Amino acid sequence: MASFPIQPISRFHGVKTSIKRPFEIAHYSVDRNRQVHVYSDEQLRFYYPPFFPELSKDVQTPHQRPDLSTGFDKFIKRDESVDEHLDGLLDTLIEHETRAGEIVQADVVAFRGQITKIMTSPFDRHADFEMNATCYQGAIYIEENLEHRDNGKPHRTQKNDQAMFQYWGYKFESLATLPRPWSDCSREEIESRDDEACDNIAEYCSVVRTSIGVSNLVIGGEVDCVLGGKPEDPSSQPVSYIELKTSKRLENDRDALNFEQKMCRFWAQSFLLGVPTIVVGWRSRNGYLLELEEISTQKIPGKVKREGRGTWDGNICINFTAAFLDCLKATLQPHDGNDGGVWRVEFKKGMPGIGIRKVEATGTGRIIKEEFKRHREKMAELKAQRDKFAAKEVLDRLGR
Repeated sequence: MASFPIQPISRFHGVKTSIKRPFEIAHYSVDRNRQVHVYSDEQLRFYYPPFFPELSKDVQTPHQRPDLSTGFDKFIKRDESVDEHLDGLLDTLIEHETRAGEIVQADVVAFRGQITKIMTSPFDRHADFEMNATCYQGAIYIEENLEHRDNGKPHRTQKNDQAMFQYWGYKFESLATLPRPWSDCSREEIESRDDEACDNIAEYCSVVRTSIGVSNLVIGGEVDCVLGGKPEDPSSQPVSYIELKTSKRLENDRDALNFEQKMCRFWAQSFLLGVPTIVVGWRSRNGYLLELEEISTQKIPGKVKREGRGTWDGNICINFTAAFLDCLKATLQPHDGNDGGVWRVEFKKGMPGIGIRKVEATGTGRIIKEEFKRHREKMAELKAQRDKFAAKEVLDRLGR
């Protein structure tokens, strides 16, 4: 079993890691039947914040504010026991590569959530994760180990509280977005958002290419909404996506410290996908929406460094991620008789580092669907034919 030590994190301080701005290469929508629609904007939401009167400083019980608990009893929750692996992301890569006529070169392919956990682990006191990883055609594919997540579910009382906290986030998304641009929505659609039933089934996902250090990554992740609209060519300029978050209004030093720690995850999530803006919906203890705050993703680490308590450092997060990905590639990519198999990437409280151990000697498990492998084999055949044709043309020009 290999292990990548986290401590001392001082060894990641002062290093300058090259990073490349994430740019979108594809996108897809997932409908309410969990069917993937590649290059579909059907589930893209548009940012349009809710309007409510300013809260008077002398009002202690803000019941005139939007109640984020409204509709909780009607919430339609996605069945998270179904393991979808990387299927949606791989389906999108199949379509993208077929259109482009060439495969996407990457060292790592994963959903944003897994890279976020790795990136924030040096500073996350509650970090506890398990991932499955495999190497296919030189690239590392990483997915969440669903069994570990299910085993770590909270007790009933904690579960009920957590379910309500999660619902407040979904309700805020419903209140702050529209299914179409504002100009295409009716007044009734805009003003009836408080009555709209919420679910976490449908989603809109962006697929980006980026690099951290010497590792090239393809990352897929859900985006909450967009401001205005998307450019015709998202690969040439940033998309004005917005990440929506809710958090309890800061009432004391402890609240401020907890929020600073949460900001590490907020920043990493948006940084990895190239989301430029985070909008925080500040709420009361009992779930009333109080006010909105817009935060620039790229300014968060500097603000924490200048005004915070040193609970985390964005540069260390980046340097740590680059070094860990180098270690992961060195461990999983074929060498010295090590060829293929499924690996477990894990970190638990009390562990000195992120563990990497082999759990299946051969194959790729369920991480990579067979359809994707057949597609890649077909792409390899087409490339071989093109190369052969190009070589023949060169020889013909040389008169051989």
